[in-house]
Amino acid sequence: MDLAATLYPLGMLGLPDELALKYALNEPLSSEEKRQIDESMVMAFKLVDNIGHMHGVAQAILYCRKGFDGSGYPADGLGGMKLPQNARLLKILIDLVDASTGEGNSRADGFVAMASRKNEYDLEMLKIVYMELLEAESSETEKIQSLSLPPTLLHPGDILLKDIVDKKKRLLLASGSELSDISIKRLKSLSANGEISGKFKVRRGEVKQGSPATS
Repeated sequence: MDLAATLYPLGMLGLPDELALKYALNEPLSSEEKRQIDESMVMAFKLVDNIGHMHGVAQAILYCRKGFDGSGYPADGLGGMKLPQNARLLKILIDLVDASTGEGNSRADGFVAMASRKNEYDLEMLKIVYMELLEAESSETEKIQSLSLPPTLLHPGDILLKDIVDKKKRLLLASGSELSDISIKRLKSLSANGEISGKFKVRRGEVKQGSPATS
């Protein structure tokens, strides 16, 4: 599967530069341009199939644009569970990337767009991909901590979640600022001089094993 995902773009080498760039930028394609993109898989198939013991990978590449409902390329009547398993998975991943790419688009937008064409996908496989990615995103979110800390416990890379002002209400650091060694030393100095007090609310990524507890 990893090999198929890595090698399927080989077919793009035969496309006109303008079309390849247009596809890479996720710009709207005409029907003819979409056909050329689909047919580029044949070139990738032929290149990979010439390598010994790579026929299975080549088959996954050839059918990675083929819909579960039999739509798409190649137009040979093949569909459903007769399609190679890796091809069914690769189609989901390719289409998800395509639908999620572009200004303002997210992975959630990609799944919504694909849901409107659900007949093109192995739904059980689509559900698995969705759940796996959802779990991965949740895991990443759990690694982010919101903390209220005195200057002595701040780390470079912490993100301020609230403005820091001195006793005269002058802004020292705005919310959203990323703390550096220099800014932390400044806050420590201001705190020691009594110009600021209390704890500061920051967002921190997961602390890597072996990282110092204090700066």
